[in-house]
Amino acid sequence: MVTGNVTGNLTGNSTGAHTGAVTGDVTGDLTGDVTGNVTGNLTGNSTGAHTGSVTGDVTGDLTGDVTGDLTGDVTGNVTGNLTGNSTGAHTGAVTGDVTGDLTGDVTGNVTGNLTGNSTGAHTGSVTGDVTGDLTGDVTGDVTGDVTGNVTGDLTGAVLTATQNSITTMTGLTTVGTIGTGTWQGTAVADTYVADDLTI
Repeated sequence: MVTGNVTGNLTGNSTGAHTGAVTGDVTGDLTGDVTGNVTGNLTGNSTGAHTGSVTGDVTGDLTGDVTGDLTGDVTGNVTGNLTGNSTGAHTGAVTGDVTGDLTGDVTGNVTGNLTGNSTGAHTGSVTGDVTGDLTGDVTGDVTGDVTGNVTGDLTGAVLTATQNSITTMTGLTTVGTIGTGTWQGTAVADTYVADDLTI
């Protein structure tokens, strides 16, 4: 046992507890717990729990839970749950649930349910039910039931059996054959009635 300060280089193995500051480079394996701050670069593998802040670049795989803030770029795969805010670009697949606000562009496919508001342009197919208001232009086919009001221009065919809720059509210029129904509007002017009409 050495009690006191050691000034100089140690070449060889050291087995036992070290209490106090170590100033200088350590080359070799370190097995055991380290309590205190480590200032400098770590080259090699680190196995065990890390409690405290890590400042600097980490090159290599990180296996285990991370509790605390992570500031910097992450290049590689992240497997596990992320609880907290994530600010920056994400390139790659995200598999799992996302709870919270997402601000930014999403390029790729989204598979799953979206609960909340979506503001921005959607380019691609939307498969599933949409509950809520849709404000903006829709370019493409809509397959399914629409419950609610449609305000705006409709270009294309409405391929449904009946349209019972259409009450006003001020710009209607052409209709097909009207098979059944009861006329309850104003009187039809003579110029719009054939001369040989039988009443």
